[in-house]
Amino acid sequence: FITAYDRTTVRSLGLPALTGKLDEQAARQIALNQGLSAVVTGSLDKQGNNYTLSMKATQAVTGEVISLAEDTASKKDQVLFATTKLASTVRKALGDDTSESAVRFAMETLSARSLEAVHEYAVAMDLLAKAKHEDAIRGFSKAADIDPKFGIVYVAMAGASRNFGQQQDAEKYIQQALGQIDNMTEREKLRTRGLYYAIFADPNKCVEEYSTLINRFPADAAAHNNLAFCLVQLRNMSKALDEQRQAAAILPKRAQYRFNVSLYASYSGDFQAGEKEARALLEMDPSYINGNSALAWPQMGLGQLA
Repeated sequence: FITAYDRTTVRSLGLPALTGKLDEQAARQIALNQGLSAVVTGSLDKQGNNYTLSMKATQAVTGEVISLAEDTASKKDQVLFATTKLASTVRKALGDDTSESAVRFAMETLSARSLEAVHEYAVAMDLLAKAKHEDAIRGFSKAADIDPKFGIVYVAMAGASRNFGQQQDAEKYIQQALGQIDNMTEREKLRTRGLYYAIFADPNKCVEEYSTLINRFPADAAAHNNLAFCLVQLRNMSKALDEQRQAAAILPKRAQYRFNVSLYASYSGDFQAGEKEARALLEMDPSYINGNSALAWPQMGLGQLA
């Protein structure tokens, strides 16, 4: 019921490179710049054999504390369970109306994970954010070795492999993810099935899964982006462009989303809109690798071949 802007997406918010820790003050500044309403921060401190955890939700504009939850874990294998308890408290304070059974399943799903596996997953996500696809896949593989039932790891591996042009590996990993789908939350299941159909070129099923995901989580930018991709496969350019514009509205500084808006506008025959979006992209990020390509498509459509 929220959109999470984690470390892997901070660079896509059009912000200068962050140095040091992304602490509460820095996060609030990002939220103010992006028009986001709340910031969630947390801490984990080891004291002897015990671990003290806290999680806080803060209004970005006023600094007012919406919720502060604290707990203690007596040993390391209880840290994730304590974390999910805190998350449940904060989610409720932020307005979550998810049923108790769904919340309990989500807690159990994360709590079943190994802390070491979660750590390797987080490290690999950082590598993926830096476009180090091969290193990221190796990191995800470490997490899977530690916890073979950590289903979302295989989804990440499939997505990274697909982005890296390794179709056979992408197919293998998404199949492994499906094998662990019963251990996933509902949101993870929808994302997994959506990516499965995208990888195996079944655009109708892909549209079905991502549409269901968006109906439940309308601020999921990646879902809008992936739905647009599958609609393009069906040659439904008008709807694809609409979905891509929604993704770009949620993450307006993400160059890839702006590139897709320009491209799909050109595909739909609106070359003037395609050129306008391409120029906006180049102004926002002159170094974007596909920026000139985005501009070339509509210019070709407008007869500006030179």
